[in-house]
Amino acid sequence: VSTILKKVQKSTDIVLYDGLFGNKKNNMEMLNIMSTLLRDVMLYKRNVNHLRDGIVKNNIIEIAKTFTEKSAAKSIEIINIAKKELTSNAPNIIATIDSMLFSILEEKHKWQ
Repeated sequence: VSTILKKVQKSTDIVLYDGLFGNKKNNMEMLNIMSTLLRDVMLYKRNVNHLRDGIVKNNIIEIAKTFTEKSAAKSIEIINIAKKELTSNAPNIIATIDSMLFSILEEKHKWQ
C-alpha cells in the first residue's frame, strides 16, 4: 500500500496499481492502511515525532516527500468517499479505485 502512495506520480501509473485491489474485504483493509499512512504523514509534516525507527518510519518519510499536509488531508477525504462507495456495493470496484487514485494524484499536484 505504501508503494501506491509513493510511486503513483502520473496518471499512467494508476493502471499499474489498481489491480492490487481485489475482494471487498481486502479493499477496505488497504484503504484503512492508506488512511493511516496519510494520517502519519500529516503528523510527520507537523514535526510530531510519534514514529519509532524502522520500516514504517522510512515509508512515512518517503511518502511525505510527495504529499503536503493539505494534500494528505484531502486524500484521506477521498479515501473515505471511496470506502462509502465500496460499502454501498459500487457496481464497478476498479472504476471506484481508479477514480480515487486519480483524485489523490490530482490533490498531490494541486497542493505542491
